[in-house]
Amino acid sequence: MRHALAILLGLFVIARHRDVGAEGQALRARVWAPSNSALTLPRDRYEIGVFAGSRYGVRDELELASQLMLFFLLPQAEAKFRFYNVSDFAFAARGRLAYPTPFLHAISRAGALGLLPATTHPPEALQLEAEVLGSWLFSPDHTVSAWLGLAVAPRTSSDDLPLLDFPFLYPRFAPLYTTFVPRAGLALDGKLVGPIFYCVDLRAYLLPPRSSLRSARPTHAIPSECERTSCRWPI
Repeated sequence: MRHALAILLGLFVIARHRDVGAEGQALRARVWAPSNSALTLPRDRYEIGVFAGSRYGVRDELELASQLMLFFLLPQAEAKFRFYNVSDFAFAARGRLAYPTPFLHAISRAGALGLLPATTHPPEALQLEAEVLGSWLFSPDHTVSAWLGLAVAPRTSSDDLPLLDFPFLYPRFAPLYTTFVPRAGLALDGKLVGPIFYCVDLRAYLLPPRSSLRSARPTHAIPSECERTSCRWPI
């Protein structure tokens, strides 16, 4: 009886070993590993994005990424490590480091592209983001993913930084105005037909109330007589 159990256990271990190997080959054989998933690019594979990020697979479970088109305006670097995968599930950790000060300087001007007053003096800041991602490969060509993370922004000071009150920018730069910003998201990606793929994601940010922000100066509707003084207005 003991010999029979030992043989069955050995067969299970061998089968499981082959199954894990098949999973690794399946992950490596995927044509596209979306950025907002726990999947990573295979080793030595790279992707170059025009408006999206560019990525490189250092190892099968480790990839590096950056926004090359915006690198001199908003320098940033990202690393994602897939630490676990079993059956149709994969889990990864992602970290991102950004230097937003050049971007804040670029939008502090008068005119159409001026999102902040020309007199703004942006602080020296670093934005750090950390996330845990999980993905479910529910079919060979489709994946659903979820992630949960936190963003902080160590800086010299934000007391004189006007509120960047634009819906598509404020959630991403909110850590500059508070202690930290929790964030979460859901994504669905897959193959439509041939070489055409899709990716749809939903992102949520837990933003602080305006009364708790470190900076309370508006970015617009400033009376001209006060622009030449050190006036401050509560929001």
